Amino acid sequence: MDGVKRRTGLRIPAKASIWYIASSAFARSVSVVGTPIFTRLLSAREYGIFPQYATFLSLLSAVVTLEVAGGAILRGLQKFGNKKEEFTSCAVGLIFVIWAVISLLLFTFSAIFGEFTGLGNRIFSVMLVHILLNAIISVYTAEARFSYKYKAVAITNIAVALLTPALSVLLIAGLSLGGEGRIYASLLSAVAVALPFLFIIFRRSHRIYDGEIWRFLLKFSLPLLPHYLSALVIIRIGEVALSRLHGSEALAKYSVAMSVGLSLSVITNGLLSALSPWILRRVRAGEFDRSRSVLLLATRGLSLLTLAILAIVPETVRIVAPAEYRDCLFAVYPLALSVLPSFLSSAVVAGEMYFERSGMTSLPTVAAAAVTVILTLALSPFTDYRAVAIFVPVAYVITCALNCLVFKKISGETPIFIRRSAFYYALTVLYAFLLFAFRGSVAMRAILILPLIFPLFHTARRLYSIIKEE
Repeated sequence: MDGVKRRTGLRIPAKASIWYIASSAFARSVSVVGTPIFTRLLSAREYGIFPQYATFLSLLSAVVTLEVAGGAILRGLQKFGNKKEEFTSCAVGLIFVIWAVISLLLFTFSAIFGEFTGLGNRIFSVMLVHILLNAIISVYTAEARFSYKYKAVAITNIAVALLTPALSVLLIAGLSLGGEGRIYASLLSAVAVALPFLFIIFRRSHRIYDGEIWRFLLKFSLPLLPHYLSALVIIRIGEVALSRLHGSEALAKYSVAMSVGLSLSVITNGLLSALSPWILRRVRAGEFDRSRSVLLLATRGLSLLTLAILAIVPETVRIVAPAEYRDCLFAVYPLALSVLPSFLSSAVVAGEMYFERSGMTSLPTVAAAAVTVILTLALSPFTDYRAVAIFVPVAYVITCALNCLVFKKISGETPIFIRRSAFYYALTVLYAFLLFAFRGSVAMRAILILPLIFPLFHTARRLYSIIKEE
């Protein structure tokens, strides 16, 4: 009987992975399908408004909430497992207080921030409300992931994926709101999801203050703030530089390149959602070999999947964007090659969370962000968005390498099989160059990619089997 229970229980991470990946893939598919709709409904300048808003929304979120809704939630749920409901409601209570205080300060200077972002005072106010709603959603979904309530997270992904573009089309075409229509649609979707979550959280526990929980969250989150800000800088500094130096049209093209190039993040985000709690438990048990084996298989599978996506990039770009966006193809390849080191770095950080050495966790990301900022600001005035894309994989490789060193320093163990993972990545980069060289030949790309299909499915099956048995 125990064996049956054990086998049934241990399948949960695998089920969670499938649900997360499937729902994320659906959400990404809707986003990709929506791209050609919006690139045709809007001019390049209007299309660039939403990515500009999303960039500053991400950057400002870390400041306004101090990223209390980040990695601290998973670690806190593990630490305060005997009172999860109180921990979740107290986390939301703390977020409300931090948000209110910092938003009041920022709103005093909203005219300055509105001018700096180029979005205006009204949109800046919308952004502050959106940040709070996203933080509530993050707390609820983190608790759901920790408890393996994977269906709740998956349904949320699907609901937002369907609601946001539908509202966007209505507001753009029906009310003629232009590029701002996508902003308001995104906000309304967040309202529709966050309010029910808020009701659920406070129905389970009415407590909003606990000194021990608040101290833990602040002590854990504040040293990690540079990490979160730096991670955002790595992926967003290119967009900020492009919007300021080259205008909304260049940003719009870069946004399309990111939409295609980072499509693999659907899979990696799903895997991380399922594996982060699992990795924390493996580290806590000292079972490093088990986590290394799973991450190595994931590395091999993601390497093959990256190449499969790059094999069809020329056709994908032609489908998702009109002719004026076609030269964004050159930015897609380096952006796609950034997903694997980003995944590995995030997986290593998930393990580091157990040791509660937040300051050390921040160092690698800050260093990589500094390199990215220097390269972007120094070269962006003389180049265009295609060159900016190259800085992203460079930054993530640096981050991953340094995070591995930090993990070994803290625990005495290596978090991944470093040499073999580096080997897979190097092969992926070389193969990507070949696919780029034959971007004009469908036949040659098919010849290059066909031998990789069977290893891809074989690796995916092995990875699923291991997670299921773990």
